[in-house]
Amino acid sequence: MEIYQFYHDEAKNDGEYIILNGEEVFSGIKFPKSRAWYLNNDKAYLATDKLTKVTPL
Repeated sequence: MEIYQFYHDEAKNDGEYIILNGEEVFSGIKFPKSRAWYLNNDKAYLATDKLTKVTPL
């Protein structure tokens, strides 16, 4: 998966879309290394989450 999108109210085109980059595999599960968040209605950038370390519980 490279991108996903969700709406709070699709008729208003609100909500966000998230662009995924990079990949970290841990215990057979793929995690994105970064997720960049944008608004649906005006494509405004919100923030980026970055995976820095994966450790077992």
